[in-house]
Amino acid sequence: MARGSITFNDEDKTRVPDSLAEAAGLLMDLKRRGTIDALGDRVRIRRQGGYCGLDVVIMLLLFLAAAPKEGLRLFWGKHGAHLIRLGAIAGRRQLPSPASVSRALANV
Repeated sequence: MARGSITFNDEDKTRVPDSLAEAAGLLMDLKRRGTIDALGDRVRIRRQGGYCGLDVVIMLLLFLAAAPKEGLRLFWGKHGAHLIRLGAIAGRRQLPSPASVSRALANV
């Protein structure tokens, strides 16, 4: 019987971090209840090009549900790839960057 070694130092880059678990659960629940679709109908941000209001709301929901100790820019830098995967739960292909969120909020 061959013996192998197991290394626990290798981090799985595809696994959503535990810090985003509550945000993922919230998004799945809102999608299941149809709340995401209702938000898309109600949240209107007038913008020429760029992201729609629903994208901004989803990004802010993920940020607030994760309750990070840093700001949105550092949060995006740390979890950007995972946030895009979580956005797919809500049917979004991409989520806005912190700069896009700032511009959208400035237009509100």
